[in-house]
Amino acid sequence: MPIVITLVSLFFPRLVVLFLWFLTGWFHGLFDTFIWPILGFLFAPYTFLWYSVIQHWFGGTWGGVQIFVLIIAVIFDLYSLSRVSK
Repeated sequence: MPIVITLVSLFFPRLVVLFLWFLTGWFHGLFDTFIWPILGFLFAPYTFLWYSVIQHWFGGTWGGVQIFVLIIAVIFDLYSLSRVSK
């Protein structure tokens, strides 16, 4: 099941965020305020999902691979924002 969610999130990240938000407890306790999940959903869904993966699967530990994938997620977010603005 995680592989299916990962593949769907590559094409529809906001849909996966909504699915995880309403049907699971994936985001519970990750953020101190409500503003970060909203901003992540609106402007940086790939980075938002990757941050939540780091918190759950890697225990919040940031290593080289995690930072590399974070950079890729930020690039995906910037590309999707630039594509929307055109």
